[in-house]
Amino acid sequence: LEVMQDAPFAPLLIWFNQSSWSQQLFSPSSLLSPTLQGEILRLLPTPQLQRSDLPQLPAQSREEERLRVFEAVTQALLAIQKYENLPIVFFLDDAHWSDTMMLQWFDYLAQRLNSTPFLLLLAYRPEESSPALAALVTRWRYQKAARHFSLPGLNEEEAQTIMRISGKDAIEKQYLYRQSAGNPYVLSELLQVPPGSVPASLVDLVRMHIAHISEMARQIMQAAAVLEPGIDFETLRRTGGRSEDETLDALDDLTREGFLVELKGQYAFAQPLVATIMRENLGGPRRSALHRRAAEACELMTVEQLPLLARKLVLHYEGAGEREQAAHYAEIAAEHARMMTDWEEAVRLCLQARTLAPTPARTLHLGHVLLEKGDFEEAQTVFKVAFHELQARGDQQGAARACLNVALAALKKEHLDDVSSWIQQALSILTIENDPAGLALAHVLLSSMLLRTG
Repeated sequence: LEVMQDAPFAPLLIWFNQSSWSQQLFSPSSLLSPTLQGEILRLLPTPQLQRSDLPQLPAQSREEERLRVFEAVTQALLAIQKYENLPIVFFLDDAHWSDTMMLQWFDYLAQRLNSTPFLLLLAYRPEESSPALAALVTRWRYQKAARHFSLPGLNEEEAQTIMRISGKDAIEKQYLYRQSAGNPYVLSELLQVPPGSVPASLVDLVRMHIAHISEMARQIMQAAAVLEPGIDFETLRRTGGRSEDETLDALDDLTREGFLVELKGQYAFAQPLVATIMRENLGGPRRSALHRRAAEACELMTVEQLPLLARKLVLHYEGAGEREQAAHYAEIAAEHARMMTDWEEAVRLCLQARTLAPTPARTLHLGHVLLEKGDFEEAQTVFKVAFHELQARGDQQGAARACLNVALAALKKEHLDDVSSWIQQALSILTIENDPAGLALAHVLLSSMLLRTG
């Protein structure tokens, strides 16, 4: 049919093919007239429903043909109502994907059955609805023919009810709830895969949703995925590599489409899972370039802000493959955590710095943080590692200082024999000429040990 070329009328055709009513509707004893049956059956590809005894339909204009199809489908609903002797409730999910033909039929149906016990329920996402659907709903509401209900996402308590039998631990449940943003479908899909994985169904869904956005908006969205959470405009602009006006236009598109939301002067993903999928689908060179630009943008902040931004810089420089720079900022972040007496975070960041770009100095830094934390046993072990690293590099003075740190940790543990042996090892290297401060520290430690032994 020419009338069907622009719009496949797909949901109704699927329903007719799968409905248990099909055999009764398309039979000689049907309440539908043979002509109306013919109108519907010529749209259906199902061989089992086809009949040769139906009359040939006359050729008509496009508009007459469209109205004839609408009336035939409407009469099919009325026939089912008579069979059941119940009011009609017609529900369509994801109505934002409805084609033009479906929307026109909804309007026809609402007017045609306005005096019939009939309820049309359409579930749709406003941010994804077409202009035609938005206009139709607006007109219905103006005419008092429809009521609009906004359905919020699941709150955390409701989500916990769904996840109760999942066997997930509390931390993982919180992560899944944040990723789903309270969307029950997304949450149920995430529960079906191992932790940290994203099901193919959701990847395909996100790809389908972003397929129509412009290349410029896609680039800004990729930059936002690398930066989140906490996306400010200037850093986003620099990371995306676009001008101010281009970035503003892209943000207008992304917020209008519902991908991003603006909160207190910053931007965030309405659906965090979208950011996760965007990041995981970045090619290696693009990911590196975005992280590098993000790091360079963060470095333009004032010196006072750097300790607060250091964690982000670790992430971006590591993502850019610049491990030495990432380790440098991990040390800055560790020092900031140490000053805030956040010992667990300080230790984690020291370990991260040492993993990214291991040096004896970073090993010593880790030992000092452990010592301040009060983990004397672990500190002593780390200082011994630093001692061997420095010896392997031929840095005797550094090795002597590591000996003194081992002795200090032993003193804190009251292991006085260890204190003496490590101090003696340091004294065999230190002289007044090469390290007077180290020599003085050795004698202070000896004095402390002697005081404790009486």
